[in-house]
Amino acid sequence: MLKRLASDVVVYGVSSALARSVGLILLPLLARHLTPAEYGVAEMLALFFALANLLLPLEVSQAVARFFGEARDARGREDYAWSAFWFTGAMFGALALLVWTAPHAASRALFGGEQYADVLRIAAAAMAGQALLYVVQAQLRWALQPLELAILNLAAAAAAAVAAVLIVGAMEGGLAGYVSSQAVAAWGVLPLGVAFAARKTAFRARISLPALREMLHFSAPLVVSGAAVYVSGYADRWVVQSWLGLDELGVYAAGYRIASIAAVALAGFQLAVTPLVYQHYREASTPAHLKRAFEYFLTVALALVALLAAFAPELARLLAGSAFADCGTVVGWLALGIVLANAYVFAPGLALAKRTGHIAALNIAAASANVALAIGLVPLLGRLGAALAFLAGAATAAALYFALGQRHYAVPHRLSRCGAAALLTAAFLALLQGVSMPLMWRATLCACLCGLLALVLIERERRRAAPAAS
Repeated sequence: MLKRLASDVVVYGVSSALARSVGLILLPLLARHLTPAEYGVAEMLALFFALANLLLPLEVSQAVARFFGEARDARGREDYAWSAFWFTGAMFGALALLVWTAPHAASRALFGGEQYADVLRIAAAAMAGQALLYVVQAQLRWALQPLELAILNLAAAAAAAVAAVLIVGAMEGGLAGYVSSQAVAAWGVLPLGVAFAARKTAFRARISLPALREMLHFSAPLVVSGAAVYVSGYADRWVVQSWLGLDELGVYAAGYRIASIAAVALAGFQLAVTPLVYQHYREASTPAHLKRAFEYFLTVALALVALLAAFAPELARLLAGSAFADCGTVVGWLALGIVLANAYVFAPGLALAKRTGHIAALNIAAASANVALAIGLVPLLGRLGAALAFLAGAATAAALYFALGQRHYAVPHRLSRCGAAALLTAAFLALLQGVSMPLMWRATLCACLCGLLALVLIERERRRAAPAAS
């Protein structure tokens, strides 16, 4: 399993890193062609898409993940995969029709005015294409087609980047041009994804009602859990928008884009672990493999958080420009939150035991932490308060996943050491927040922390292995 994991991490990692880094790659372009308020509108549209992609398809892709590998034959796998695809298309088609029919009302509901009605029409078309592309990408994961997924991710990233450069940069398309580039990229790459998925799971232009009912019976309760995950992950930005306005949301979103370097760099781990766990969780060696994989993941991830925090002022000026330069203050905290939010894949106990009620409860707890702290801290600390609230929600979810998951699928994690490493990283971030230092001091302290993290998480394991080898 570890060999397959390492192989899939490389394949998934390179392609997914590029796919997830499109927003980061485009940040210098968008920050110089959009105002902070317009960038805030783009962020609001992304938040709305994430919410719609959760609610409208009723998390049916999660059901495909659970049932696809256990289907009795190829026809069953085809029914699960393509029923989810067409159901998602129908739901987003209805949303697009609604927005195109009443764009001014939709603009008032989202932005408090009608000035973005035309942008919303374009966004509705883009969201439909993006939702279908997401289903196809997930299907390639569940069918264990990492090479095809890698090619599709690369194509999607290239299409999004090229379209934005041409429409926003060369043609001065502004916000409407950026949203148009997303629609062009999603719909342009979707046929390639469908063709790749059909290689292993023959294409079906229909919905199997029995398969759809079975999947929705499993996935519909997950919407509550998914809604909690959404609140935990995005409540900070909604509070920033409602309390501080679109300009501040734009700056905060720029900071999040820079912090997402952590997610980009570690995407291979997250995407590769879950399918392999579902395939191999019955094997006696899998828990030990998961433990080792998590410790290597955490060592790399926390070191990357430290690097982003140490160089945040320089990264903000380089990537976002003067209008967004203040976003550097939140980069480290958001990066740490992103890492903790993605750690749940190494604690699969609740998912394997199908304890969807427990998953929903822990996600509600994490969402409550984010919302409560965001409401309390944003008025006091502004953007920094929102970042701390996001981190608190992610830490709550991670702690509960590991604590509750052990009861159903025990993994020999050294949680005290992992927690100590996270606290060391948080202390480093607090030091940078409270003390102004020149770049050389920040870099030196960062190097020291990275060495200490490796010592805490990995070094003792080597010492234990040495006597056995001798």
